[in-house]
Amino acid sequence: MKDETIIYINIKLISNIFRTHKLLVIRMVSNSTKKPLSAMAVSKMKSGDELTDIGDYEGLRVKRTSRGTSFLYRYKNYKGLMKVIRLGYYPEMKLVDARNKLIEYKSLKSSGLDPQEYLKAKETELEQQQKAYAEQEMHKQFTFKDLVDLYLEEKVQDRYSLPDGKGKRKIIRGSRKEKGQKEVKRTLYGDVVRVLGSNSVSETSLSEIKLMVDQILARGSNVQAGNVLRELNLAFRFAISREKLPVDFQNPCPEIKNRIKDSGIKVTNGKRSRVLNETEIKQLWNWLPNAKFIAQNVKNVLLLCLFTGMRTGEICKIKWADIDFTEGTIALKETKTGVSRNVQLSSQAITFIQNLDKVNSYVFPTRDRSSRIIDKPYDQKQLTQQLYYARTQGEVSGLDSWAPHDLRRTVRTQLSKLRCPREVSGAILGHSKKGIEGTYDLYHYEIESKEWLQKWCDRLFAIVES
Repeated sequence: MKDETIIYINIKLISNIFRTHKLLVIRMVSNSTKKPLSAMAVSKMKSGDELTDIGDYEGLRVKRTSRGTSFLYRYKNYKGLMKVIRLGYYPEMKLVDARNKLIEYKSLKSSGLDPQEYLKAKETELEQQQKAYAEQEMHKQFTFKDLVDLYLEEKVQDRYSLPDGKGKRKIIRGSRKEKGQKEVKRTLYGDVVRVLGSNSVSETSLSEIKLMVDQILARGSNVQAGNVLRELNLAFRFAISREKLPVDFQNPCPEIKNRIKDSGIKVTNGKRSRVLNETEIKQLWNWLPNAKFIAQNVKNVLLLCLFTGMRTGEICKIKWADIDFTEGTIALKETKTGVSRNVQLSSQAITFIQNLDKVNSYVFPTRDRSSRIIDKPYDQKQLTQQLYYARTQGEVSGLDSWAPHDLRRTVRTQLSKLRCPREVSGAILGHSKKGIEGTYDLYHYEIESKEWLQKWCDRLFAIVES
């Protein structure tokens, strides 16, 4: 009985051992028979399915969702963090392509790099290259006409601001007054745009720009060459500040100016010191009314300048509504200094203005191309142009070269000769006060100005009638 029991137990143990070993064998067989991914298996996947590859392609996964089938690379980086990279979408990416990409990323990982970080770095590098290329192309397409227009429209000229919350736009004043705006445009368009307008700024050499300036010098317009260099230099600086030109772009104007200076050519207009003496004042007075090549408006503007010492540009813009004949004043709202003032009139100046024809709102109106009078102020540029034309036609006043602005200097000099106080003569000419005096002394010397202008005009008529 004892022996039978022993045999029974052994058989049971053997049975249990066999059953355990059978399970192990099944598991071993299952692992050893796992197959690599196939294109067929990938094509038959359904939503929710996920397959993995083996061998050299371990880490490759294929996942099917409602959005489609994608190839993934799942790995741990050098920090031990689990990461996933999407290699591409099936069927645009084939299994063979996914495996090749996987091998490429595994190679990066084995070299100590994080494939995901590497991809981000390459993407950033590509974006920077594309941006640099786009900027390079933009710079190539930025022409001299674009340069001049940018400078004029966003710096020199008046312009409108962007709309505010209510859609309203404000006027932003340009860096120059109306006269200066026209002059800068004429200067840059007349020489720079005309010669280099379609040229790329960044690809035009210094020698090409200097040749343009040399052509201005060759026609004897040295001061104009200086004006072109000055404004072009400012245009370059403005474009550089707006990042319209390459970072390494060098403004060529300073170098061109130095080369011209080294050659002994002067391109700046020095301060004039021309003053008409009393004999010349009389010669001008007698010559001006009979000058054939000078318009009546020019003659009248020059005479009123001689009476008052006003700037010719301010005289050209006078409206009849600005004149108070009772008080004997002209109200100037816009001046070179930006400060409005009342110009005092002598009795001779009042009589002179009253004898002018009143044809529209301006005392000195302009004419269109068909010689019809239009309601616009006279162009100050006509003064120097007509005087120059009269000289080319042999019509001279008997005076050495003189300019309209010399008349203001003549009035100021004659006032000093009459012992007019300096602060009064400064007020007559509309000069701004400097420093602390301009801050605290706000007296306009209007009574004194009228008194001394009357003394000057009395002296003027004594000179011309002698």
